[in-house]
Amino acid sequence: MRKRHVLALITPVVLAALTLAGIGQPLVASPAPQQENRALSQIFTTPPAQQDEKKEEDKEKKDKEKPFDEVVKDMEKIEGLFTFYYDPKENKALIELLPDQFGQDFIYSAKIGQGTGEKFPLYAGMMIDEYVFQWRRLGKRVQFVQKNLRFRAQPGSPAARAVERSFTDSVLASAKRASEPHLERDSVLVDLGAIFLSDIHGVAPFLKEAYKTGYKLNKDDSGFGLLKSFPLNSEIETVVNFKASEFKDSSTIPDPRSLNLRFRYSLVAMPENDYRPRLADGRVGYFMDMFMDFTSDHPD
Repeated sequence: MRKRHVLALITPVVLAALTLAGIGQPLVASPAPQQENRALSQIFTTPPAQQDEKKEEDKEKKDKEKPFDEVVKDMEKIEGLFTFYYDPKENKALIELLPDQFGQDFIYSAKIGQGTGEKFPLYAGMMIDEYVFQWRRLGKRVQFVQKNLRFRAQPGSPAARAVERSFTDSVLASAKRASEPHLERDSVLVDLGAIFLSDIHGVAPFLKEAYKTGYKLNKDDSGFGLLKSFPLNSEIETVVNFKASEFKDSSTIPDPRSLNLRFRYSLVAMPENDYRPRLADGRVGYFMDMFMDFTSDHPD
């Protein structure tokens, strides 16, 4: 009798504990796992092949090029050696390149249009650089290439092939073409800002050295000041903003943390004439273009 009495007292206590622990009660599924299971089922029921196809479709839409005429539809056309298309509202410029202009030699000249008034050579009118350049294709990209003319040989000679393999040119800038090729001219459009609204001459490192603080090109506050084109040359002027995080003293710039420089770029057709440069002589002056000729008999 005593054992039954003890069991009668213990049983309700044990049942209560089990009830609190959730044992012995009907199982009820919470709504959260159901929703999670549905979401997982939707993910895993989509075959991997379809997922890959969707990614490929999205990539194709992103990479699809617009027709030439659609891209330049509302832009001002400036014709000449190189034809420009300009949108003043967006301050956006495109250059049209014809098939026969790729791989052809042109003359490039760059000058400072507006400088800082200090820190030589950041003065207006100073020459930055001049050289022979080419436009080249690489798939859907267009490259702005400086030719290496420091090492030469007679065209068509074995030495010329050796020189070509031994000494590289320099790709100074490049951009993806901005449209499909023109249906009739087979020409392509290139974003001019990707080429010339860039630090193509390495001015930022010079500013850092001159003002003892780091400068970065600020493309958002840079743009085109002038675009002109003529039969034998095309002219581009850019206004490029450079910014620094630290304040440094300057006798000419109101706030040296931000400064604008204007650059003038001339793209010139190679003249067709029989001009022959004369041999350099140190007694005449110091403006000389020197190169090594691998087919010359002169020991120098």
